[in-house]
Amino acid sequence: MGRGRTTTGMVIATLIYLNRIGASGIPRTTSIGKVFNSGYDVADNLPNSEEAIRRGEYAVIRSLLRVLEGGVEGKRQVDKVIDKCSSMQNLREAIAVYRNGILREPDEMKREAALSFFVEYLERYYFLIYGKAPKSSNFDILAMNISSASKDTAFVFNCQMGIGRTTTGTVIACLLKLRMDYGRPIKILIDVVSCEEVERGSSCGEETGGICVPFTARMTKLRRGKEPSPAFGINDILLLWKITRLFDNGVECREALDAIIDRCSALQNIRQAVLEYRKVFNQQHVEPRVRRVALKRGAEYLERYFQLIAFAAYLGSEAFDGFCGQGDSQMTFKNWLHQRPEVHAMKQSIRTRPGHFFTIPEKLRAPHESQHGDAVMEAIVKARNGSVLGKGSILKMYFFPGQRTSSHIQIHGAPHVYKVDGYPVFSMATPTIAGAKEMLEYLGAQPGAEGSAGQKVILTDLREEAIVYINGTPFVLRELNKPVDTLKHVGISGLVVEHMELRLKEDIVSEITQAGGRMLLHREEYCPISNHTSVVGYWENIFPDDVKTPAEVYAALKDEGYNMAYRRIPLTREREPLASDIDAIQYTKENNAGCYLFVSHTGFGGVAYAMAILCIKLDAEVKIASETPSSLFAQHLDSNHEENIPSGVSAEEAYNMVDYRDILNLTRVLICGPKSKEDVDVIIERCAGAGHLRDDIRYYNKELQSYPSDDDDEQKAYLMDMGIKALRRYFYLISFRSYLYCTSQTEMEFASWMNARPELGHLRVDSIGEAQGLHRELFHTRIICISM
Repeated sequence: MGRGRTTTGMVIATLIYLNRIGASGIPRTTSIGKVFNSGYDVADNLPNSEEAIRRGEYAVIRSLLRVLEGGVEGKRQVDKVIDKCSSMQNLREAIAVYRNGILREPDEMKREAALSFFVEYLERYYFLIYGKAPKSSNFDILAMNISSASKDTAFVFNCQMGIGRTTTGTVIACLLKLRMDYGRPIKILIDVVSCEEVERGSSCGEETGGICVPFTARMTKLRRGKEPSPAFGINDILLLWKITRLFDNGVECREALDAIIDRCSALQNIRQAVLEYRKVFNQQHVEPRVRRVALKRGAEYLERYFQLIAFAAYLGSEAFDGFCGQGDSQMTFKNWLHQRPEVHAMKQSIRTRPGHFFTIPEKLRAPHESQHGDAVMEAIVKARNGSVLGKGSILKMYFFPGQRTSSHIQIHGAPHVYKVDGYPVFSMATPTIAGAKEMLEYLGAQPGAEGSAGQKVILTDLREEAIVYINGTPFVLRELNKPVDTLKHVGISGLVVEHMELRLKEDIVSEITQAGGRMLLHREEYCPISNHTSVVGYWENIFPDDVKTPAEVYAALKDEGYNMAYRRIPLTREREPLASDIDAIQYTKENNAGCYLFVSHTGFGGVAYAMAILCIKLDAEVKIASETPSSLFAQHLDSNHEENIPSGVSAEEAYNMVDYRDILNLTRVLICGPKSKEDVDVIIERCAGAGHLRDDIRYYNKELQSYPSDDDDEQKAYLMDMGIKALRRYFYLISFRSYLYCTSQTEMEFASWMNARPELGHLRVDSIGEAQGLHRELFHTRIICISM
């Protein structure tokens, strides 16, 4: 049309041009080392007038200006350029037009269209102003420029304030030079005394505008012991612990990164910035507006540090060899990350739930530390230095007091077992090796009396945590200071988690060898007198051959004659639902298989989703043979009839029906839509013993509705995130059933089928990114499907 995208392109080009010629309008004079505090002057509640709306004064934009360095001036410059490029369309005023359409248009379809355009245009405006943490492509651009330059080239970095992004760029360049000049592994060549970064009363650069203490002076001060012992350090942020242990070379690369960050801290220390903002956020006497700003800025710096850890691990791998003439591999950082969806999922969690990483109750630390009692045990844990079983890591027995147990199928060593009524589909909590054998025998997989093969069992492990078996009992990786907090790597692939388990086994065997055949383990114990559960350490004698990964356990059982196949497909409730997950589960179906067994931590919860997928697949194969093309067409015609919640039902009854508006819209556009939903609802009920998907939706919906509007934003964000993920799983199940009415896996994968239907992408619940915040914060309209 020559309007929307054309105008946006003109605005972007003009902003780039003004920046190149030094006429951006953003003050730079004497900016080095000073803080631009205009963001704190942005009012929280501006008049909700039409004029204010036309000026782009939305709540999410005001929040953005408080977070960004130079945000106020940045918006002013963007607005000026938008007005200059408005001959065909004014992007800012277009947002106001679509907003009015949402509020005033009586026709529902037109309101939906206005909402879609509104979000699209507001996102454009948002990103024109935003100067967020570096993307993977930014790292690649820097890598290409630096690797192609001569050795005597000087590199100069600058940004609006000469602090945050300048320091980040300097750190990236130093990492690249270290890798190019000295190769792998990445390490600091001189002896530098390292220490854990902790909260202090002051910082440097952007945080306080004060004078920085030189790095060497700080190290001397710490060595002399004049600093008070900290209550919270950078390693207490669980996310950083998880990503460090995720990579083979994670510990070494992060040590090198931290040393470089300290050397580049003349204006700002990136790690210290995270802790300073965390400290402000947790000061209850500080006014809420300042705390919100601190949370958002702290999350921004945490994301930068997270990205730098991943980049350091990338440089320490063979993927970068070809860029510096040290090998053939030339994989970009962006492509390297694309192969590791678990890293993207972890980074995304910073944006969706930033408070989760900054609100670790410090009262949780002391009790757990004191429970270990023996100073020798604590010293051993803190001296660990494996690539996975590192400093502060423990191995905790997987079983715990109060764990859910089976009521019908009793398998010793497998706390919870459930069978779906009418389908050969089972779920099981993580078993002992003896429990796994007993379960396979219960399913008939053991070899016959005369050597005949038993019934084939397809066993699918859904866990995202690194597990290891010691003396036949499963153990899981935990932190000493937070022994009950799970260390799931949300989004991780099966191959990566199995590789982590092999590395964990190597760390265990190494420790056993050094300790003369025994090892410190931990378990949860319940005291009925105090009604309290504690984590205690104990010693156990272990032979190296008694340490096995889950893959090794089930491979050994197969060698013993059990007719089974083992798969590792990580899938939990915390994971973002994807069409590819459904393909992974449906391809576990084999024609010669007798039954299917899914293993998860407790055998309850996210496992029900995987069971429902397979039951839908099995159900379709039975039913599709009896359907004719004409009957399918008739069902599609029936699906075009309008389905609405009856006007007389109460809100509670409507929730129980789970007929949310977007689900109804989905059934209208799908072939056999209403029938697909009906089939899915029946199967969800049959899988309820392992977890009820629709009950999850109702639970999060009800909790979100009843949550006080002025209470903890972090908890509301958690409820929103989990509720939308539950609803998306429901969405995918219905879509999958329709897919099976239309085609088969041999003709087209479900993910490809979804990609070929962009209309389903518009209906799908969007729980990630700024669009969620726009829907929730700006108009108080329904939050996609959850808060209708």
